[in-house]
Amino acid sequence: MAETVSSAPHSLADKTSSDFKLCNTNIVRNYKRSRFDEVESYKQVGHVGSGGYGNCLLLQNRSNMSLRVCKVQKRRKSISKPLEIEILRNILYDHPRIVVLHEAIMHTNTMQLYFDYYPGGDLFKLMVRYIEEWQGVPESFIWHCFLQISEGLAYIHHGYDRRQLGGPPPDSEWQPIIHGDIKPENIFLGPPTPDSHGYPSLVLGDFGLATVDETSFSGTWK
Repeated sequence: MAETVSSAPHSLADKTSSDFKLCNTNIVRNYKRSRFDEVESYKQVGHVGSGGYGNCLLLQNRSNMSLRVCKVQKRRKSISKPLEIEILRNILYDHPRIVVLHEAIMHTNTMQLYFDYYPGGDLFKLMVRYIEEWQGVPESFIWHCFLQISEGLAYIHHGYDRRQLGGPPPDSEWQPIIHGDIKPENIFLGPPTPDSHGYPSLVLGDFGLATVDETSFSGTWK
């Protein structure tokens, strides 16, 4: 498999995260400001994207200039703490295939969730680039995506982490999580890792529709 990966050094998937740009932080005035209660340590410098359940803003730390993504969405008054926060803080954490929730700020009508910023964008944007540039997707990259997405699913469904010996914990000790909205737009491209053969690492994000109820139905219609 390693030889197959190295045979496609010029593919889009081989590019590091710094090769992909979603926002030019030097042209702040071109971005429409969204409803966002700025905290003292951050300033808004861009707009990453939006969906039916939230608006994602690009923030910059005022002290160390690092970037974060803040997902701003409406808060249901009937729920004190959304399930997304509970899942990412208390069940799914410290796994390379799952997005990390750094901070959650609750307001009366909105909530702000702070995540890592992935300059590489998401799997959908990479698919579009392959089409626009008339490039074939390397089979080795397809298998790379299949493996890493499967790792994320094995963890959220069964608690299985191949970095740990002994396999998954007993069923009685693990609460299965259903993501509810898995699609290329919700699979982010992180920087390459030593075991990714130069390809971006894949991270499963946007747990806004995640649930522990196996009978529920959700997702994106298209």
